[in-house]
Amino acid sequence: MGKRAWRDRPWRGVACLTGEGDCPLGKSADMTLVDFSDDDAKRARAALEDTVLPAWAARVDAETRKTWNESVGKVVGLTATAE
Repeated sequence: MGKRAWRDRPWRGVACLTGEGDCPLGKSADMTLVDFSDDDAKRARAALEDTVLPAWAARVDAETRKTWNESVGKVVGLTATAE
């Protein structure tokens, strides 16, 4: 996708989920947009590292883990391992 599509996509999601702005996908929801603090980011990363990533890594095959580790994992500084 082009840079514009990636730049615009989050705002379309916000508009569709909160009703603040035009939603080209249909009827908007009525969720509340809240600020995401540094503490929130730390808790989310801890959940990813401690629970989500290990559970996912245990379900997928070695090739999938290898591909993830060499792409997404490399970017975010995490390694998926099967324990």
